[in-house]
Amino acid sequence: MRIRNKVLLAMSVPIGLLVVQVIAVNAFVRELQNAVTFIASAHRAIEADFAALDLTAKLRQEIRKLPSGAVGGQGPASEARAIRQDLWDKLERAIGEIAGATATRKIDPRQQRALQAALEQVWQGHMRSEQIVSRGDGDINSLIEGSIYADRALVGLSAPNPPPPPPPKKKNTHNTHI
Repeated sequence: MRIRNKVLLAMSVPIGLLVVQVIAVNAFVRELQNAVTFIASAHRAIEADFAALDLTAKLRQEIRKLPSGAVGGQGPASEARAIRQDLWDKLERAIGEIAGATATRKIDPRQQRALQAALEQVWQGHMRSEQIVSRGDGDINSLIEGSIYADRALVGLSAPNPPPPPPPKKKNTHNTHI
């Protein structure tokens, strides 16, 4: 073997190792970028969750005022209706931000469906109550019922999902006493 070939062979080993190192660093950097993207997405989703929780509390207060506002003669064009609508819009944006986050897509789809179902339930109760208020001649009992329904749904929306119950313990059926 000629010296030139030996030198080329000796140079190809460090160059090959350098190429492997560049590929490994590239893969590592890509994983770090994915982690940073996930963390940023999770951070935005958490911030939106806190905002949604605050909005849910405010909406519960406004919904509790619905029956008394209807009895007091406030019409559908009142300032309270505009406030409620603004809160609903903000809540929908916050939930949309939570649902659209990359980190949210990584969780259990059943959790996402439960969130959407809870939001739909709240929205239906609210719309029913708003329709009764806007008619002006609606049944106050129906309005109270709709407000309670929407309030309960908002509580369900804001409450964290409880952990699943532990599996039942097996009872010792053997008599250990002699």
